[in-house]
Amino acid sequence: MKRKTCNLITLSGFVIACILLFKKRKSKQCQTLFVSSGIEIEYPVIDIEKNEVTAYITYNEKLYMRVQYNVKTHEIKVNGSVETIKLNPLIINKLKLNDAEYIEMIKMNAEYLIESEKGNSRSLVK
Repeated sequence: MKRKTCNLITLSGFVIACILLFKKRKSKQCQTLFVSSGIEIEYPVIDIEKNEVTAYITYNEKLYMRVQYNVKTHEIKVNGSVETIKLNPLIINKLKLNDAEYIEMIKMNAEYLIESEKGNSRSLVK
């Protein structure tokens, strides 16, 4: 009788351990760890009349690149480069995008921002 109780306790302990392990694994699913590279894109100027957006790309509050994009004429003016950030040995592995990819991202965001601002101004006029 003593042996059956001991086996039953061992078996129940094993079952509980498996259940806890399964629940712990299940709770870890669908989690994403996001670590910022520290690079920020700001859109301080959105000119609806000219259909133009100005974006600043900064790192540690220092301006590295300024991009002006005209949504209507698709004209781009770029001052500076993000590539100069890569000269810092602490950042070289964190920075995955190059200048052209940042410009493309700014273009897509600019089109969205201009359209949403136009939509907001239309709703205010009505």
